[in-house]
Amino acid sequence: MKFRDYVGHVRSWDGQTLEMTRDAAANGSRPEQRVSIPADTIVTVKPVPERSMTRPRP
Repeated sequence: MKFRDYVGHVRSWDGQTLEMTRDAAANGSRPEQRVSIPADTIVTVKPVPERSMTRPRP
């Protein structure tokens, strides 16, 4: 059995297919990609909110 992880931004979800933009690899080995992932192949999802644009005061 082989598992893959995808880090990126959700474009759409219709309950059947997750459409997302996969982030480019940090080392430059893979460009940004558009991917479609069938719902029945998803094992788990870990949502991560966007970073806050405000900086905390020192």
